[in-house]
Amino acid sequence: MVYIYMQKFLMSLLLILIPFIAAAEQFEHPMLDLDVPSGIEQGQMYFEAGSKFYTSLYNYPKDDFFALLNYGANTRISARYMAINELEVMTSYIEEHREKMAGLAYTIKEDKIWFDAKIEAEYINYQDFSAQTARQNFFGLLSLQSTPFFDDRFVITFDGAYDGFGGRFGMGAGISWLVTRHLSLLGEYYPVIMKYQSNSEGSYGFGIKFDTYGHQFMLRLSNSSEIGARDMMLGAPDNNIYAGFDIMRLVAF
Repeated sequence: MVYIYMQKFLMSLLLILIPFIAAAEQFEHPMLDLDVPSGIEQGQMYFEAGSKFYTSLYNYPKDDFFALLNYGANTRISARYMAINELEVMTSYIEEHREKMAGLAYTIKEDKIWFDAKIEAEYINYQDFSAQTARQNFFGLLSLQSTPFFDDRFVITFDGAYDGFGGRFGMGAGISWLVTRHLSLLGEYYPVIMKYQSNSEGSYGFGIKFDTYGHQFMLRLSNSSEIGARDMMLGAPDNNIYAGFDIMRLVAF
């Protein structure tokens, strides 16, 4: 189990750090799981690889940190490409439920207002293990993100969405605080609007983000092992805490 997990992680890392990728400056303000209006330009691509451990920090053997690896992790690999001005094509794969996504997003930027906006549409194919069959889903999202304020240190993000799975509406909000030039603190919350199974708790997460030239690294804690805004909007069954990380790479061709 540990070998398989580490193999997937190293393959994902290799995909992000392949040597022919050119360095490029970062222009957007990513959050932990919330979708944000794109900051990349035409001809640029954004790669992301991340994980959340399936075992909560409350349950793993306290005398063996690496025991977390024995229980595996939920992983995601995704890519976004700015095909033409402000129109992105995107794809992702999430290991839990074997979830495959393809989508389009359009970012709206207007200097006269204090926020950017993004409209996103996704087609999702996933495995329903309870019914032992593959299912399809449609997910639509509107993301609003403020321009930096208070000495350009704070950014607020809001996501509102419609999930074709059960006809559910969801939302989430978060804040990013730039503590130093290359370090930010992040926090998010997703209230339960329409209850899903035993998920009676709103999902939340908090973490830290490090910026380098072309790369961003995030370490995060959350009460849900799910990854991405759509799954976080379904809520959590309890307030156990799960650890995770993300590596993001901006690419310019």
